Amino acid sequence: MRRALQLLINALAVGGLLLGALLLLFNLVFSPAWKGVEPGLLPSNPVRWLLYDENSPINQSRVVQTVCLWARLAPLPHSARRLIINSSGELFDKRYTISFQANANDIERWLAASDGTASQVDQKPSFGDRHYVIQPRDAAFAEVTVLADQQTVKIKAAWSSPS
Repeated sequence: MRRALQLLINALAVGGLLLGALLLLFNLVFSPAWKGVEPGLLPSNPVRWLLYDENSPINQSRVVQTVCLWARLAPLPHSARRLIINSSGELFDKRYTISFQANANDIERWLAASDGTASQVDQKPSFGDRHYVIQPRDAAFAEVTVLADQQTVKIKAAWSSPS
């Protein structure tokens, strides 16, 4: 009797682990909260997206940290939303573009706290946009543009020369 009870407990534990793994996989595949993916639109290969796409939760923070390091920028404001990351290039020719929206006051504080933009003057003001060409660290090129709405920021950074 005791042996049968132990086998039942073990079977329930294994079943619970399998059920938990299936629920986790279901959440990863069908969750509309993926950043960079519209709700209801699944990538053709969810596992590849999760592991390799720059907008997946696994890679997004790493890419943002890398770009902020290259461009000598402070961490993005806490109010940052609609974060979109695009990358191009290969191992020795990597380029990233990050865009986000945030409160205008938070963007101003972020620019002031960033070494790359704190002492810069707008390089190419046009149509109300503010553009900063930054002397990068560990990269060949970096720039920040605050669009005319004062709530949208685009950051470009490149390991090699920009295209």
